[in-house]
Amino acid sequence: MPGEQVEFSKSSEGARIREIWKEAAQKIPASPSAAKAPFLGINLRINLIKALQATWETGSVAVKVLAAAHTTFDPVTWLGIGVEAVAAVKTVVAALVQQLSAINYITYVMLAQSPNGVTEATLKQNVEKFVRDPKLFQFAWHLGMTEAKAAQALQVIEQPNWITTTMEKLSSDNMAERRGELWFFQERNFTLRGEE
Repeated sequence: MPGEQVEFSKSSEGARIREIWKEAAQKIPASPSAAKAPFLGINLRINLIKALQATWETGSVAVKVLAAAHTTFDPVTWLGIGVEAVAAVKTVVAALVQQLSAINYITYVMLAQSPNGVTEATLKQNVEKFVRDPKLFQFAWHLGMTEAKAAQALQVIEQPNWITTTMEKLSSDNMAERRGELWFFQERNFTLRGEE
């Protein structure tokens, strides 16, 4: 397995995912009045769209690696991503998973994959394809969801107007914005400060 890790780490796909992780969690200087957070004494700014893209891309690779090499994919080990960045992103993702319904969370993650906007029809098609994919339950864990929570999304997409309801909710929560025919992810950043 170590040979596969080194090979992937040096690949263009590995470099691309490593760059997304760098953009997702950026170290920032400490401020004198920093609130304390348990991230190894490191202050981080989390770019939410990049964090969800990093989570999605890492999950995609993890499912492929598991199928091909029968081993787990850990971004810290395989890509050299800092443990503090992964921990911070997982914390933000866990908060979203708790706050949002399964279908709203999955739709939000899928919306993050289209930073230049996406039509409602295409977004609906992408979400339904993902939710109906037999690999959903393998992938769900990488998105911070339990199998039970992911299964809830399967029930919701059977409702005829689920995408309208979902996008209205994401829009009212300032998480998505419609401009003309396209839906856009609303940019958000979070700052997590550790002890000095």
